[in-house]
Amino acid sequence: MDFRNGANIQSVASIIVLNGIDYEPVRTVLSRFGYPPERLEELAVLAEDAFTKKNDSDVAMVYQVDCTLRYKQAFTELKKSYRTHRKRAKILFENSSDILVQLGCTGRVGVSCAEIVASAELLYGGIGADATIQKALAVLDLGEREVAAARQLIAKVQQLRVESGKCKAETERARELKKQSHLACQRWITKFIKVARIAFADQPEGLVVLGIRYL
Repeated sequence: MDFRNGANIQSVASIIVLNGIDYEPVRTVLSRFGYPPERLEELAVLAEDAFTKKNDSDVAMVYQVDCTLRYKQAFTELKKSYRTHRKRAKILFENSSDILVQLGCTGRVGVSCAEIVASAELLYGGIGADATIQKALAVLDLGEREVAAARQLIAKVQQLRVESGKCKAETERARELKKQSHLACQRWITKFIKVARIAFADQPEGLVVLGIRYL
């Protein structure tokens, strides 16, 4: 028996527990076949845990989506800012290869977050550390204020990258816990249904009461 729908397994478990305990004729038969009320309560606990784990997983997924979105937005902003400022530095110092090397403005532009961050730190760190370079670039709107803002953006990207990684790990953990909880509930019900079919072989109305006649 495969309950792929979380809401479905909750519904099935609820009917089994409630009617298996409250409906006396069914309760009597189930008790005789090893499923007294206290054992049916086990399913209630499993179903509640499955419900909780599903909610936890859903919340974790929403939070991960938000974390990932904020990280991607900040990274896109940094990438655009860095490439614009790198281009300005290359234009201004096109005849000063030593300065271009100092600012990391030679070779290709990286594409990954790690590459962009490393290159941006080199560019803005180099500008900030050299007053002459900073003064020269100020005429292209790349002065002290712009450098400070860019370095803050770098820090923000790094922070959001770490946070996004943690969110992803937590989401995967919550998803796995949901899966295991769901399987535990599913296995319990699957075994119960097999026993119930034997117990009510001559009383199909009992299966109807338990909500498993057509499962």
